[in-house]
Amino acid sequence: MALLRHVENYFGKIFPKHWNVQEDLADKMCRNIKANIFQIMSEKKATLDSATLKRALKKTLIFERELMNSFGTTPADGSLTVSVE
Repeated sequence: MALLRHVENYFGKIFPKHWNVQEDLADKMCRNIKANIFQIMSEKKATLDSATLKRALKKTLIFERELMNSFGTTPADGSLTVSVE
């Protein structure tokens, strides 16, 4: 989130709002994170335990909620309404 705040503070007055620079950057970040997580999980699937996966999922959900709050959006499919206990 710090990177997105930096982009807004530094570039917010340079790029027109309708270019959606922050949203595009967030989208690219999420796609890269997804690819990295997939690669890590593929390489380490034999050694991953459920507690680690649960902790990672919680952090991912928190990050997604922060993004939604930043952009004032809500998931159309209700994907973030599930609680990980």
